[in-house]
Amino acid sequence: MELSPMSVEDLEMLVQDQPESTLINHEYIFLRPSDIRFTRQFIAPELRSGILIQDAVDGILNKEFEPEKFGTLKVFKLNGNWYTWYNQRLYLNRLLEREGFLNFVPVQWVHPISKGCKDFTSINDGIVVEFREGQTLSHGPINGSKSDSSEKEEEEIIEDGHEENENEGEDEQVMKVQEELKKEISALETRTVDVAAQTEYQPLRSDVWELENFSNSLDILNPFILIALFFVLLGWYLF
Repeated sequence: MELSPMSVEDLEMLVQDQPESTLINHEYIFLRPSDIRFTRQFIAPELRSGILIQDAVDGILNKEFEPEKFGTLKVFKLNGNWYTWYNQRLYLNRLLEREGFLNFVPVQWVHPISKGCKDFTSINDGIVVEFREGQTLSHGPINGSKSDSSEKEEEEIIEDGHEENENEGEDEQVMKVQEELKKEISALETRTVDVAAQTEYQPLRSDVWELENFSNSLDILNPFILIALFFVLLGWYLF
């Protein structure tokens, strides 16, 4: 069952219906920050020490600070989920988890009605939190169910991937058509050259054929010409 915004008094009434063994342990355990939920809808962008949460994150990542400098999270269990009244510390650890700096953090399991207890104001059952001023960084669940925003981002990535695949398919088809057109143009150019060559050499072939026929005719007439020439010379000599 999801928790709705409620006052401390309403929370006390809700806690009364829970077995005591499920509410408090007082032991230190290890949890993923993404397994812990917020109790407030809005938080300040700085810690109680005055340092901005983002500056604290950068300092930890740059090894200027130790995570323990900003205190230990105290958590309570309700309706099967973990919550904390220390929302700014949780937001800091959520960012560190997203950066891959840590996977688990030591937390103290306490009673829901304990130090720091305030009205439960979260409208999304503690999934995410917002700054009173300014924009929060992405810190939604990365272990377990995905937030709506992350699902939308993944859907957009998938859709973009489909569009890229479709474009790649279209590009391949265009390339195939271009290759076929190049082959057709090359074939047409070859045919044009062959026709031009045949047209250019056709008269020459005719001339050669006529010369060959004339030469053959001379070969046939040569004996008759010689005999006629002999009789002409004989007549000229006798007369």
